[in-house]
Amino acid sequence: DGEYDLYVNHDPRKPWRAYCVLSEQPPREYLVLHPDTRDTAQGGGNVSCALGLPDDLTLQVSTRWDRVRLSPQGLVAHTGDFTFAQVTANSATSGQSRTIAIPF
Repeated sequence: DGEYDLYVNHDPRKPWRAYCVLSEQPPREYLVLHPDTRDTAQGGGNVSCALGLPDDLTLQVSTRWDRVRLSPQGLVAHTGDFTFAQVTANSATSGQSRTIAIPF
């Protein structure tokens, strides 16, 4: 496992930095997010939020992404892979914050 330079369509003029998980089969590649995209005010990484889920309209779920799974063939993002993401839920109703998942 580690970081490697991969190339779009094997073109040496189009490199991208990937974190490769080689210890599992099949191997998986993740786009390493550039440090400049990490918003330290939000705890780092790219952040997406969902507000108001049906069972709690005050619930806010935040997902912080440090790496995103990306298929080198076609450069397709695998949005269901949370391996390098941290998911946190905050509820104004309960006044509590809890981390739902930190898989890495």
